Amino acid sequence: MRAVVDTNVAVTANGKSPQASLLCRKVCIERILQLEQNGKIVLDDSWLVLREYKDNLSESGQPGVGDNFLLWVLQNWKNPNASELHTLARDMDHPEDLLAFPVDPDLVDFDRNDRKFAALAIVSDAPVWNAVDPDWWEFHAALQRNGIQVEFLCSDFIAAQN
Repeated sequence: MRAVVDTNVAVTANGKSPQASLLCRKVCIERILQLEQNGKIVLDDSWLVLREYKDNLSESGQPGVGDNFLLWVLQNWKNPNASELHTLARDMDHPEDLLAFPVDPDLVDFDRNDRKFAALAIVSDAPVWNAVDPDWWEFHAALQRNGIQVEFLCSDFIAAQN
């Protein structure tokens, strides 16, 4: 099991996503624990993802599973048995843009903060895990058309989006 994990999965596992059901939180907790035990987290080598994790989770590992996940990632980001590092090249003229993110008119309005996850999915061929971020659902068809697989962990949340 390998995955690019959107921050909202760990935040949901912590119980900090009011839009998430208890079932959604349970699924996020289970998937994070499975990844830690049997999988690999897909990260970028310039810490774009890790910085976002650190901004939204507690490095102390408390009080939730999402915080423990951050601690696990920080302890294992260089461990090839637990993580996979990829380089995300930047556009020289627009350093905030990642070259791996698709140039597609249907993705122009896709959240700039989430583009690092999508770019990682492309360069690694790993799925992005999403819990409760509606952008992933709103742009699902365009993302899929561009080779980005998204695993929606919270089917009840997705059903509410339709």
